[in-house]
Amino acid sequence: MQQNKFGPAGRPTEKENFFLRSLFMSRNSFSLLASLLFFLVLIFFCNLVLPGASSIELTLQTDHADSIQIFCSNGLKTFDEQLSVSSQLFEKEKVVEVRLGLGNMPMNRMRIDTGSSPGILRIYRMVLHSHFARTRVLNAPEIFRLFKQASPGTTVQIGDGFVKISSTSEDPYLIADQPLLQGQVLLLYGLPLLATTLFFLVLQQINFTRFPAFSDIFAKRPSTGENIISLDGLRGIAAIMVVADHTWGRCTGLGAGGVWIFMSLSGFLLARPFVLQPERAKSVSYWISFFRRRLQRILPVYYLYLIIIFVFHFRFDAALRHFLFLQGDGHLWVVPQEMFFYLLVPFIMVVNLVLFRGRAWLVITHLTVLLILANQFLTSEIFALYGMRDQPIRPFLGIFLGGCTASYLYYGIYRSYEPKLSNAWRKKLDISFAFCGTALLLFFLLCSTKRLWGGQRVLAQDYFPWFDVAAAGLLFSILAGKEKSLVNRFLSWLPLRAISVVSFSLYIFHPLVINCLRQGMKYYTGTGLTGFPLFMSTLLVSYGLACWTYTYIERPFMHQTR
Repeated sequence: MQQNKFGPAGRPTEKENFFLRSLFMSRNSFSLLASLLFFLVLIFFCNLVLPGASSIELTLQTDHADSIQIFCSNGLKTFDEQLSVSSQLFEKEKVVEVRLGLGNMPMNRMRIDTGSSPGILRIYRMVLHSHFARTRVLNAPEIFRLFKQASPGTTVQIGDGFVKISSTSEDPYLIADQPLLQGQVLLLYGLPLLATTLFFLVLQQINFTRFPAFSDIFAKRPSTGENIISLDGLRGIAAIMVVADHTWGRCTGLGAGGVWIFMSLSGFLLARPFVLQPERAKSVSYWISFFRRRLQRILPVYYLYLIIIFVFHFRFDAALRHFLFLQGDGHLWVVPQEMFFYLLVPFIMVVNLVLFRGRAWLVITHLTVLLILANQFLTSEIFALYGMRDQPIRPFLGIFLGGCTASYLYYGIYRSYEPKLSNAWRKKLDISFAFCGTALLLFFLLCSTKRLWGGQRVLAQDYFPWFDVAAAGLLFSILAGKEKSLVNRFLSWLPLRAISVVSFSLYIFHPLVINCLRQGMKYYTGTGLTGFPLFMSTLLVSYGLACWTYTYIERPFMHQTR
């Protein structure tokens, strides 16, 4: 009965089939819509960035020794020092030509600081040079027409062949609020059109139903047993919790609960083969295969990230420590923890086989004792893993063991007793476990951090032993509850399972996406991206990047047999 319950887990339901057909079989409509969006985005960025000035020439005269400063803007942000250039000091009462290199700064807006002291400045001519637009020569009437805004205490008058700027206050300036350069039509529209055509042709050649990041939602097969789609969805929830923690201020600390779910789920799935076949623990070939699969799963994407972050920035010492799992900066602290768990699994399973002959109740007692001892005594003073904020971190072995215990409790005890129960009792238990699963999932989502409610404490960190028990209970309740219960239907939701497939890549690379989005928004708009917009943007971009890394990096290594 249970086999039937979880047997079709790898196949899409009728509703999911309809969704996939609607999304992928109308390939032309999808390609056209995606290409149109791609074209509009390219046009926006081309018009924002390409009409930039390589240099500016000014013919001017001042009644006092001073210098000028040019500020440029793309029109989305205020002027700042990052996009500015200053001239050298020039003599008073002398007509001089000043040439400044602008480095292709965008010219949608421009500000001229006419000096640092009050006085009179005359501008006779302005010439803007560009590699991506025609050279523009501005005479006095055009300068007077374009530069309409001025600082308080500054007046602008048109003279005989010059523009006269008179100021009575410090730091006078003029602003032109319209583009001073017009980009070439071929670059602004022809290049995006060509790129969009290629993009459309590529989309036409892709069979999305066979794209591994999508097809593996249904074709996923673990090394032992059937795939359980509700646990896939739970892994997707955990990944979303981590992203929310790092992007959305109110969710700070929520990722701790997500990481505990990851760790407990890891213990649950790694213990399952030994519950079903305890003698695996004495098979050398199985352990070789076990570590090969673990390394194939982690190393390619993890090492790629290390190369990008450390090696390309010439931090070879930090790279070496991370390559050897001796250090885990930032979110990478989880990886040495997992590797530590993997090293202990053979010893734990051999003890379970040799001392307890794989008998479930004895193994559960053994694991529970180890869990309590690990949570109580395995502190950073006894054994420390280095990382996060350059500090020693205790191994959270108890959370991993909690998942192992839940696996033995479900597959070793409950699955054997369930067929003996009457239908009435089975129905009552299904309802009870469904309720417990829903309550425990809400507990993780709503109680991992007090910041959701205006507090400061991260409860999932302060009370991690209780969250250890809650994570194990959540896993057991999900499997023991009714297949059509509220929590199982929610966790079987297709988008959550899609995130689950690429969750490791998403976890590894999402901080890089966060930095790119934050720095990019700050550079182009002058304002940071925060809160819910940053969360959603990070989740979407990270998912797209993770689909690529999973398909072309993770998956090829995972399917290597040697």
